[in-house]
Amino acid sequence: MTRSHLLAFVALVVGTGCSGTADRRVEGGCPPGVPCEVVPSRDVEGAAASPRRALEPRLDALPLVGIVRGHPAIGRLKGHGSLSIGGATTGFVVACRTLPAEGPHHVILEEHSHRGTACATDDLVDALLTAGADVDTARPGSRLAVGNLGRIGGGPIPWSVSHHSGRDADVGFYLLGPDGKAFLPKTLVPLDRAGKGDADGVPVRFDTVRNWLLVKSFLKNPSISTQWLFVSRSLKRMLLEHARKSKEPAALIRVAEEALAQPARSKPHNDHLHVRIGCPADDVLEGCRDTGSQRSWFRDPTFRIAERVAGLTQAARSDDAALRAAAATVLGRIGTPDALREVLRRLDDGDAGVRRAAAASLVDGGVSGIEEELVRRLARESDPAVAESLLMALDRHADRWRRPSLLASLLRIDRTWVIDLGVFEIRRTVRDWAVDAVERLPTLAAVRLLVEALADGALPAQAAVSALQDLTGANPDAEAPDPAAVAAAWRGWWRTHKDRSPGEWWAEAFRRRGLDAPDPMTARSLSQCEPDLGPGTHRWWLRAWEAALGAKISPWDIDPEIVLLRRAASGDAPADLAGPESDAATPGPGGAGAAPDPTAGSEPDQAAPRLRPGSLRGGPRIHVRH
Repeated sequence: MTRSHLLAFVALVVGTGCSGTADRRVEGGCPPGVPCEVVPSRDVEGAAASPRRALEPRLDALPLVGIVRGHPAIGRLKGHGSLSIGGATTGFVVACRTLPAEGPHHVILEEHSHRGTACATDDLVDALLTAGADVDTARPGSRLAVGNLGRIGGGPIPWSVSHHSGRDADVGFYLLGPDGKAFLPKTLVPLDRAGKGDADGVPVRFDTVRNWLLVKSFLKNPSISTQWLFVSRSLKRMLLEHARKSKEPAALIRVAEEALAQPARSKPHNDHLHVRIGCPADDVLEGCRDTGSQRSWFRDPTFRIAERVAGLTQAARSDDAALRAAAATVLGRIGTPDALREVLRRLDDGDAGVRRAAAASLVDGGVSGIEEELVRRLARESDPAVAESLLMALDRHADRWRRPSLLASLLRIDRTWVIDLGVFEIRRTVRDWAVDAVERLPTLAAVRLLVEALADGALPAQAAVSALQDLTGANPDAEAPDPAAVAAAWRGWWRTHKDRSPGEWWAEAFRRRGLDAPDPMTARSLSQCEPDLGPGTHRWWLRAWEAALGAKISPWDIDPEIVLLRRAASGDAPADLAGPESDAATPGPGGAGAAPDPTAGSEPDQAAPRLRPGSLRGGPRIHVRH
């Protein structure tokens, strides 16, 4: 590959990799090696969600595989049916109920029908069936169009950051076709401010009458407590205007005004109505959580939960180890301060099964208020299963503002545990895990934390340098003879670069390695990627990279685009991906015909060995037994 081709491809990848995919198709065709039929953009739901972003490739193929969930039946009031645990963005569902693909009053949209996302709590499924029947009774011939509910067992789905706990549903709007009759599309149809849209070439419009009947059914259903009905402001206005003209009761209109809302930090819901119901009364006693702001009709279950925690605490101190483990599981999932205090006591239980159940419960329920205690415990924990659960719980639930300080403490812990799998064993350390977690922080915070840990000796030089190179593209320690010099080199680099952006770091790294694209273009392109630097970056173009450059990327080690670009500009890639060679008639630093040296000017045979990102860490160390 010529230098001009590589520069062009770098600019293309950086420019396109930082922009979300707004549709299932790529305008004007698809990138080389990438099929047009890709998973659609992630649909961010909820008032507290971040802006929508493109979907990363998934290893699990559609339809989504169900997840087996369990929950101890310890003094449980309900005794049968579904159970929602946790919140909309972190929870799961036990014994969820699958909505039939088609019924007399509803149908799952064609695009959604094969996804395996038709499972929810009994309460939500019943509410959807009731709503479809209510609208059809008032307007015969109506069929409710249903999109995503959740996967079997709950948990994450690619199209939303919510829909975890079985209490969220995407419902397509009732639409009218050009003939004024009911129109059922194949998928969700975006509508403009006037309520008009295009369904695969067919002009459609918002059916205000039937959509108001749908909203009214949810709000008047005594079996559920509606927390939110997410919809765009323009469509909300149309619904409320119709309700007033129809002389609906003032109390009902006030309820609708409160429930209908456009999410504050997400794109407007102009293609569907997102229904979120509150926790069923029994489920709150097992760990269901109504997160976010609540409507005026919300009934605070704190007193009932406190009574439940008191009963479980007694059970957690019984002589029966199985009962103690079950009580610890439910207490951790409930996650109140009193409940978590008892879970911490169970981490010191004399029975290993109880300790492991207590640690696993924190993965589901959270660690609020006990983060520092868990960090201290990890310094002495010897049970691999307990240590893994505690780290996973911190990773999933630690408050983002406290995360840097927690990770700074974890970087100092070099405790190793071994997971014995018979044929081979896996060695893990708290420090290895913490380094990986640091790289998932915002780039500036991650680099500052790593440089500080390197400077005060909390982190070995090899591990710190590997992570810092991944994040910055820099290599200031290339000629450092010992760890102290390595730390000094990176401290100096940070002093001169901490006020610059990551885009400027990489532009400098590209120039140093011979990719001398115009500085304004490089810096501007990379600056667009700054919010996504690291594992969260868009990766749909990875197949295009493979097809165009012949670089095979393992699905078990998918690197962010910025790391691939760094490798393309350095010696870590195949020869055809490396930086351009010098002209044979123009001697380079290493002699005639030598390629530009990645160590910024030093002679290749005199430079210190280059630490390759990922070569010294990147997961657990696996030892095969002979």
